[in-house]
Amino acid sequence: MSYEERHRVPGSQPYLRGHFSGNPVVPAVIILELVLETIRRWKGDVVVTRVPNAKFMAPLRPDVDFRICLKDSSDRAIGFECKARGLVFASGTADVGVSDSAK
Repeated sequence: MSYEERHRVPGSQPYLRGHFSGNPVVPAVIILELVLETIRRWKGDVVVTRVPNAKFMAPLRPDVDFRICLKDSSDRAIGFECKARGLVFASGTADVGVSDSAK
C-alpha cells in the first residue's frame, strides 16, 4: 500500500531566519517531522519507534510545493520519499509499532 500528501513550508516560518540568512533552506528536522506526521495521518494508531536511515540529497527551499510519498516496506517499516519539482530530495525508512491506545 502507498499514500501521498502535498506540503509547503511557508517562508514566514520563524525557524527559517537562522537557517540560513539570505539563503533559506528548510531544516532536515522539519522535513522529517512532516514525514512522521504524514505517517501518523495515514496509519492512525502507530508510533514511529525510530528512523534507521534518512538521506537528504538536495535542499528544500521555503514556499516550494513538495510531496511526501509513503510505502509499506514491511509490517514494521514504512519507506518515504520527498519530491519537489520532479526530483527526490529526501528518502528513508521509519520503523513503526502499535501505539498504547490501539492495544
